[in-house]
Amino acid sequence: MWRCHRLRHACGIYMRDYPTFPVISFLEPTVKRWVGLKVDRKVSKAGLPCSVNVKFSDSYTLNATLDFAIVKNISAAEAIAINALPSDHNPVWFEFLLSNVLPTPLRSNTTTNWNRIQEIIARTIPGNPSINNIRNIEEAIAKLECGINTAINLSSKTRSINTVHHKLPPFITNKITRRNNIRKRWQHIRYPPFKTESNKLTEEIKNDIENWDNNRWKELLQGLNTEDISLYNMARKLTKKFVSIPPILGPRGLVFSCADKANVFRNALEESFQENTEPYDDNFIENVENEIEDFFSTNITPSFSPLSSPAEILTIIAKLNIRKTSGPDKIPNKALKLLTPNALTFLTKIINKCLTFNYFPLRWKQANIIMLNKPGKNPKFPQSIGPSVY
Repeated sequence: MWRCHRLRHACGIYMRDYPTFPVISFLEPTVKRWVGLKVDRKVSKAGLPCSVNVKFSDSYTLNATLDFAIVKNISAAEAIAINALPSDHNPVWFEFLLSNVLPTPLRSNTTTNWNRIQEIIARTIPGNPSINNIRNIEEAIAKLECGINTAINLSSKTRSINTVHHKLPPFITNKITRRNNIRKRWQHIRYPPFKTESNKLTEEIKNDIENWDNNRWKELLQGLNTEDISLYNMARKLTKKFVSIPPILGPRGLVFSCADKANVFRNALEESFQENTEPYDDNFIENVENEIEDFFSTNITPSFSPLSSPAEILTIIAKLNIRKTSGPDKIPNKALKLLTPNALTFLTKIINKCLTFNYFPLRWKQANIIMLNKPGKNPKFPQSIGPSVY
């Protein structure tokens, strides 16, 4: 907490620059003064969930203290302003549910042996499945997806990263150890030369780390080239802007959690994809539906559409971009490019049977939907965010 009359207080400057990570939540009490309004605008602009007590204080005096709490990895929290007469300001009571503590995300690195994937697929997926009806098509697709995902899981190793992200060379770590020992000795006996030596080593460590970081960055830039597309990857990382997701205005007010935002987007999409309200002829629509039902009920003979071949399927797969995100089946395009001949034959037979029975599988009708901001629109409203399917 800090005094409101100080415009450039260090705590306020740090809090102004702090909300850059979406895992931090801010709990504010009554927001009715200019300091509270500035904090509220900063938090909302950063796209962070903010819990505000809507009940204002009955006191008409100017409060000189602002109470706030920073919550991390806790999903349920509430801020309540209390009218305390003996106090010089309105104290705030923060309630946290420790049973809903979110786990800290772990840093991990996954490596995949793609050659082993081909060996597993060649052993587990048959080349000529038995498909006699529509139900067999769905079962064959599920078996193919399960076989590929199993091969990927058996060929991948995930290693958790527990080391410090900023790994320093030995000459710096040794100097840090020496500085810490001298600082402990000064704390025990309060000998001034130890304090001077500790401050001197701290300044040297700071300069050494800065020089070491600059040298690493210089070596990284010199190693970039266009042959292994490392130059393009670095340019994309440096030019990519962080997109903050602000609170969305729902039917009952602002929503902050991911689940509530998903429900608001779902309702907005459901309202957008409704039948036209213009007058239409019910009799004509009924006749069209009857004609379609009669066609499918009388034309049950196999279709004579041109069937596909493994070579055609392989040509289509070769054009896929391996950097595209996988769909609901979780199969990356790189794994499809490594399909063995028996798996290609398996997939080709599924496609040919779909053409024969005039059937489009239900599993292939599923897709992931992400919401993207429309340019020039206010991202606060769900109608300003459009769907993108992959």
